[in-house]
Amino acid sequence: MKKFINMNRSTQYFVFLSVSFCLYFVATNASTAEEKSIANNQPNIVLKSDRSRMDGKTLIFEYCGNAILNQPGLELTADCLIGKKNKDGSYQSITAKGNPAFLTQTNLEKQEKLVVKANLIEYKIATQQFLILENAQLKITSGQDSLEIIADKIELDNKLESNRDIAATGSPLQIELIKSGQTDLKAKSKKLHFNTQTSHLKLSEDVIANLELGQITAGIFNYNSETKVSSFDKSPGEQVKIIQTKKQP
Repeated sequence: MKKFINMNRSTQYFVFLSVSFCLYFVATNASTAEEKSIANNQPNIVLKSDRSRMDGKTLIFEYCGNAILNQPGLELTADCLIGKKNKDGSYQSITAKGNPAFLTQTNLEKQEKLVVKANLIEYKIATQQFLILENAQLKITSGQDSLEIIADKIELDNKLESNRDIAATGSPLQIELIKSGQTDLKAKSKKLHFNTQTSHLKLSEDVIANLELGQITAGIFNYNSETKVSSFDKSPGEQVKIIQTKKQP
């Protein structure tokens, strides 16, 4: 059964009812669609776009044209936001597609900002996990400190801002660590793992790392940006190579 309720010239509510599902959709005006999450077990989510479509049976939706997802402290912008809802009205997952799409998370109390840029960003709502693909870039800035990663693929566990877990792959990927406004490390490799709580970084496969002491070529490189302790292992058939930086008089 379908009902149309005219509220005024610019606003309409479309309510679709059936035995198996109930869909609630709001069109704020002729060019903008908006929907708010109604589930109590997840942070409030607001979706906006120029146009939208939802399949009431599969619960798959599309928000396209200046698409924006807003959550407390988090914003996802893209050409299109495509996802699926659970039967209770909560969001299961959302994929942002853009050229590029952007994820921004801001913590004003800590003066910390996370910015992600890529052509494809997959967001798993319940676990707060992001899969970042195609021209993937991630940057975390806190005061004069920053971490920047450029890779083919980045996996971000963002459930706890104080304990983010980041894995990346590339051919090669690039990472830069800045501490107190100065470059602490610039490196390339094919694989990366970094934990923001422990400050432990592991690079593997064809590693070229540039530190204050010089350039290191290795198979595996471990580094802690807080303690400045580093260790490295050779690649198969190769030796670790260290080129020390000459101190200027």
